[in-house]
Amino acid sequence: MKRRRPLRFGFTLIEILMVLAIIGILLVAAVPALNSTLQGFQLTQGAQIIADQLHLARQATLARNRAVEVRFYKFTAPASGVTASYFQGVQAFEIVENGPPKALGKLHRLPGLIILDSSATLSPLLGPTRVKQWTSNDPQISLPGIGTNYEARAFTYRSDGSADLSVAGQQWFVTLHHANAGDNRTDLPPNFATLQIDPWNGYTQLYRP
Repeated sequence: MKRRRPLRFGFTLIEILMVLAIIGILLVAAVPALNSTLQGFQLTQGAQIIADQLHLARQATLARNRAVEVRFYKFTAPASGVTASYFQGVQAFEIVENGPPKALGKLHRLPGLIILDSSATLSPLLGPTRVKQWTSNDPQISLPGIGTNYEARAFTYRSDGSADLSVAGQQWFVTLHHANAGDNRTDLPPNFATLQIDPWNGYTQLYRP
């Protein structure tokens, strides 16, 4: 009578190493796709943040019959591990008659390394003509976690909902993309989002590739 061989439930070291190698190959192949998906999601989030703040500012100026200023901030974000400065913040302020402007909400930062390109070609709203001018009645404020070490660009919604932007053949918009695509570009990266403002009525239009 033949003796039965016991059933083997374990794995040899070579089999385990082969499985780990296959898993490693799959992970390496999946990382670029996951990064691209994450960046795309963050870009959508960033565009929505800017669009929401522009909508909030325009609605506030119509509801309160007062001008509302939108500020874009350029600063260094130490938490991101990047030492370069980017336009990554936006905030709206109600312009009051007596006293400094009143913030309509907190500073909103773009997610991850999504930035507003600083080039006047891709973001005319961030060009030299829109540099924020600080006055004694409107002093520079200290931003949470940033202080006053930042640059600012600004435009204003008038009480009728229009914007204080030139209408003489000039288009006004900002372009968002990932910082890995570089900053101060003269051409559009493969993945981007552009928000354009109509000076006549203050409406915002979003463009995505």
